[in-house]
Amino acid sequence: MDSVGDYLSRIARYPLLTGEQEISLSKKILEAEKLIKGESQSFNRQEKKTIQIGNKAKEKLVNCNLRLVVHIASKYKKRLKGNSMEFLDLIQEGSIGLQRAAELFDGTRGYKFSTYSFWWIRQAITRAIDHKERAIRIPQNCLEKVFKAVKTAEIFTAKNDREPTIKELSALTETSIEELTMLLERSKNLASLDQTDEEGKPWSEANFIDHNFFKLETESSIEIMEDALCFLAPKDQVLLKKRFGLKGHKCSTYTKLAEESGVSRERVRQKCETAKTRLRLQMLRNSFIPV
Repeated sequence: MDSVGDYLSRIARYPLLTGEQEISLSKKILEAEKLIKGESQSFNRQEKKTIQIGNKAKEKLVNCNLRLVVHIASKYKKRLKGNSMEFLDLIQEGSIGLQRAAELFDGTRGYKFSTYSFWWIRQAITRAIDHKERAIRIPQNCLEKVFKAVKTAEIFTAKNDREPTIKELSALTETSIEELTMLLERSKNLASLDQTDEEGKPWSEANFIDHNFFKLETESSIEIMEDALCFLAPKDQVLLKKRFGLKGHKCSTYTKLAEESGVSRERVRQKCETAKTRLRLQMLRNSFIPV
């Protein structure tokens, strides 16, 4: 790429697609991907043709949506300050996310490709930024210690139905409290979902993130949480949104959720704990990328 201006000029020639065109292209792409991911090691002439058509369809779907990548990438320009990445690097990373979205998109489900691909593009961009920042400020040996601490905390939480104190985590990981505090403060990557009032004091994404010893940087942490939430099963997503008052929902107590779902309060609590653990682990997968 020569410059942002040159790149924008090149992608401007690709027309926007209609909903019908997106559906048609997605069908061809999914047919090709099914063959590529199948068990067969060789393809007959018709299968090769199907794959070729699918690849061309994917190229068209991606090219016609590159402007969306630029639009999303532009929102993260301010995070490039003090970072060795450039704006065109963000566009390139976002394009990788766009391509992944094109491989998985099913146009027959009723939503537009731009809506579906938005998350994939944003995730690719934010992960690239976080990776670069972490590569600069956190050595590999520190990352390994952070991984160990986070995994130990997850195991402790699963067994004891609560998160460990910093003193307990220090003993379990055989790491001094001072070093552990420093590592967690430098990583700033996981949220605790346990600091909540049973009677449902209002929560926002910000204080949902902030009440934890794995403290998060506000903007990027909310993005990490939102991205991870998308990976959960729909029922788990709804449960956490209602329990903690996320995404426009009002915060609900276990008792109220039990009444709505027709199960016991204890069963709701168990489901919520399971969903929280899944969210934490997904946040871990999304945000920690070894350098």
